[in-house]
Amino acid sequence: MIELLCTQISADFCEIDQLAGVLLRFCRDRAELLRRAYELDDACAFLARETDRLEAWFEARLEEDWLDADELAAVAEWLRGVAMRAHDALPVSEETAAALAARAAADALDGSHGRRFAGVFRGRGVTELGPGDPFPVLRRPVRSLAHELLGGPDTELPPAGNALYELRWLRLLPRFEHERRVRLRFTAEDALADVDLDARMGVAVPGDERTALQFHSRLDGEAHVARVQLRDPAAQRDAILGLLTQADAAAVRILLLPEFSVDESIVDAIARWRAEEPRSTAIVACGGMHVSRAGERRNASAVLLPGSTSLEHRKFVPFVRALPDAAGVIQDHAEDIVTEPATVEVIMCGAWSFSVLSGEDFVAPGVDRILELLGARLVLVSTCQPEPAALVSQAQLWARRNRATVVIANHAPGDDASATAALVAYGGPEPSPRPLAHDEIEPPFLHFFHIGRSHDPDS
Repeated sequence: MIELLCTQISADFCEIDQLAGVLLRFCRDRAELLRRAYELDDACAFLARETDRLEAWFEARLEEDWLDADELAAVAEWLRGVAMRAHDALPVSEETAAALAARAAADALDGSHGRRFAGVFRGRGVTELGPGDPFPVLRRPVRSLAHELLGGPDTELPPAGNALYELRWLRLLPRFEHERRVRLRFTAEDALADVDLDARMGVAVPGDERTALQFHSRLDGEAHVARVQLRDPAAQRDAILGLLTQADAAAVRILLLPEFSVDESIVDAIARWRAEEPRSTAIVACGGMHVSRAGERRNASAVLLPGSTSLEHRKFVPFVRALPDAAGVIQDHAEDIVTEPATVEVIMCGAWSFSVLSGEDFVAPGVDRILELLGARLVLVSTCQPEPAALVSQAQLWARRNRATVVIANHAPGDDASATAALVAYGGPEPSPRPLAHDEIEPPFLHFFHIGRSHDPDS
């Protein structure tokens, strides 16, 4: 059985996270064997001795974040030796002995090089993750006032991993019931490098759904579907540029627009505005818009980053709205977009990590768990709903549970005064501010607040 493990390890070249991934998957697939082995009196002491020995070897031999053929051969030989000693010293099967060897090696690599796992992913820029792929566990800035007053560290270690198949610094992405692509991006790390918890972010509401948007319905076979466009793109552009100017003057670092606030011409206008001169606003999340991508109808959210760079989130949960059809009869209409592949992306920005989602994406099964696993600290959700009650509830719950911040910008209908227009939900014990209702604002309107703590809004 130990030979099966050794054959899964590359013979020529292997980066440290890839080696750890092989070891952890071997342990995961034999988790019950490991659990029973840990109940043996001498198993933990045996593992500790073997882990310490290999950790010292890793520290002495591995100067880089990868292993060459000679180093990989030495690791394989060490695994064989540990498995043999485990089988001789403990009442375990050959398969359990191999699993114990894999666990000891994984712990040793985590102890010697665990803090460098994130650097490997950083060097790759963008990593697509599938079930069973390893991903780094990142340090989180410490939020407590006690650390500030007592001069403690400004970051904290992640919690220890599951003793069966997780590490402190590396975990395996689980398989989700609903298939999701997961993307980890390190190409924008400077975007929020100087942002702290007192920095400002904002929601810009340029108008309301009733006056700004047109819904166009059609039949797709027997299904009623709908697309959305702006009634007056020029007026919308002017309103948004005015809000951007206000945000820049107020030193707002991150700005979120509701869904269907822009079209591609307005995104271009925002990009030109940002390029005219240095701006306070580092990130503008423009909200979803209906566009064509490679001949497919998509709802795409442009996210403008510093340095004329951008990325795009593509919505994967379409809206369903009661709208009049061509005959004027009210029917449920599904959003007329392609939704596959369903991709959740977490963008690393200095001490911050954030994700951009559209509408019901945030409450889709498994998405909350993906964001939690990858350590998102800020989630930006743009939507266009008469009343996003499910989003508001999920935002408040998820933020509190994960000590994170969730912001919602809603293109609320003008005829529903109580509809939520904006929400910020904070983690921690303090209650978050109540949602801002549509009747409390007069678009175009800028609502801004601190990124990481529950203060009264500054707007």
